[in-house]
Amino acid sequence: MSNRQNEITAVIEGASTATRFRLPDLTLIDLQDIPPQLLPSRTDVAQAVSSINWMSRPERTHTASRAFEDNLMRVYAYLASASGLVYWDAITQGTYQSFMLYVHEVVELGCYVRDAADPWTRRASNTGYHAEALLIEHRLIQGAASVLGLHVPTLRDLVISNPSVSENDAFFDWEALTLHCSYALSDEDQLSDTVDSAARVYEQLNFKPLGHQ
Repeated sequence: MSNRQNEITAVIEGASTATRFRLPDLTLIDLQDIPPQLLPSRTDVAQAVSSINWMSRPERTHTASRAFEDNLMRVYAYLASASGLVYWDAITQGTYQSFMLYVHEVVELGCYVRDAADPWTRRASNTGYHAEALLIEHRLIQGAASVLGLHVPTLRDLVISNPSVSENDAFFDWEALTLHCSYALSDEDQLSDTVDSAARVYEQLNFKPLGHQ
């Protein structure tokens, strides 16, 4: 692995440890229950895995890699069901941004598992699930900023400045967070005085605007 790849993996692992984050278990979403028109081919997913740096350390076991492939199958199908495959293209880039987007989708799917809901016939409860995923995603970005020794922006400023979505969607995301996850927000999380440092964090993490903008 290159120094850059090693850095990405190390920072992600440091951020995950700092925030005590663990991916939810999606095994209850049986791949055979996913509408077949939503599924990618195994070949395409295997190629995606080979390009994702944060899952390419030599000590990753075959079992871990297979579980990761299965999760990518679920994420692809989930995005395809909502015409969101622009995010799939970003997830397969193997960057900080791709990891955060992957986490977001897995956390949303984990909400369906927790509530025994069907992710393929959604959207009534999806805004709440989306908010939960936003919370985890941006806590991890705060963790990455801390690991890199950067000034850690407030949660609000990270959400409204995230290049992964349009400016309008970013403000919708913050509204969703305050509506559905107020229990997890401190007064400091809601301050708005670190927009410049949020932009610097995204620049350092090499976040890019996606194709829908």
